[in-house]
Amino acid sequence: MSIQEHILPECPSSPNCNREQVLYQQVPDTLFSVTKQALNDLNPVEAFAEDDSLTMHAVFRIPVFGWKDDVHIVVQPADDSSSSVLHIRSASRIGYSDLGVNKRRIQTIKKSINTYLSK
Repeated sequence: MSIQEHILPECPSSPNCNREQVLYQQVPDTLFSVTKQALNDLNPVEAFAEDDSLTMHAVFRIPVFGWKDDVHIVVQPADDSSSSVLHIRSASRIGYSDLGVNKRRIQTIKKSINTYLSK
């Protein structure tokens, strides 16, 4: 079983974006449902989910400055019917460096997904 080509846009050369893909041993609908919970647990200022296409978009506002970061997520079936690939990208809209905020956000989402899946 292999991970597919990443379907979300590449990050720019500036260190204010992170993009990952992870293989899960879960059917796509289950992974999508759990990922929605994990994303909403972070209290985005906006969140949209398209159940038909298994896609999500959320906007987070950086507390002191009010800048916005975008998170895009797509869940796709993997090579077999019992697993899925999570594509996730978190990026700042402005600025050069995010001081690791987007990478930590993705790590937090993945940790929360794993917690939900282990219940």
